[in-house]
Amino acid sequence: MFNLFVFEEKSHKEIAEILGIAENSSASQFHRAKLMLARKIKEYKMSKTAQYE
Repeated sequence: MFNLFVFEEKSHKEIAEILGIAENSSASQFHRAKLMLARKIKEYKMSKTAQYE
């Protein structure tokens, strides 16, 4: 989902058709994926900062 939207530049409508889901489900899942990725990046940065303290 994330890759289709970000890297392959598919619309949520196109993704929904490919995956057989509703268009709003595609948008919702993309939003969740962005939040998860941001959280993981933040955790990674915090762990690297803690290593050097």
